[in-house]
Amino acid sequence: MPTLSDTKLRQLKPKDKAYTLSDGEGLSLLIKINGTKLWEFRYTSPTKLKRRKATLGTYPDTTLSNAREKAQQYRTLIAEGIDPIDKNKDVRQQKQLEENRDFSKVVAEWFKLQENQLALSTYSRKVNQFTLYVEPFFENRPINTITHPEIVKVIEIKAKTAPESASRLLGYLNDLWQFATTKGYCDFNIIVNIHKKTVLPKIK
Repeated sequence: MPTLSDTKLRQLKPKDKAYTLSDGEGLSLLIKINGTKLWEFRYTSPTKLKRRKATLGTYPDTTLSNAREKAQQYRTLIAEGIDPIDKNKDVRQQKQLEENRDFSKVVAEWFKLQENQLALSTYSRKVNQFTLYVEPFFENRPINTITHPEIVKVIEIKAKTAPESASRLLGYLNDLWQFATTKGYCDFNIIVNIHKKTVLPKIK
């Protein structure tokens, strides 16, 4: 049975040494010397088969009822054979991956890699090509949602006025998608299946 109450928590004072008060079933509150009150949940990992400790926030930002609710969510996961700490880590990593898949971020990361590898004129030309003719089409889009026909459209538009530039741009895009695939931002290189002779007019 739970042993803590809001009245009791409000009256807690720091001591010369940190101490812990249990609420039962793995949930406890750590009171540090500086007065910080930290919710902790201790459990046996169903996958690692060892004791682990998770932090659930600080009191009073995380209330007693919120801490109990989080602890119950953890117990449910454990009953299903899932380690809560590992699951939270996977969720954070997936969220970070989704943020990194933003097309503009991928392009910026790709350019950063080339900044010291290319001649300044070549580097500037590539940046200019993407700034003017590519990024406006895919702003605020995850790179893994961009489709084959969309890339073809970008190349065909550019090819109408500058076939040679369009040919170079297709090569740049292929390199970008190889980079993105290698980094795990998309599953495959959609550029590799674009038939260059079809999308680009013959240069006289």
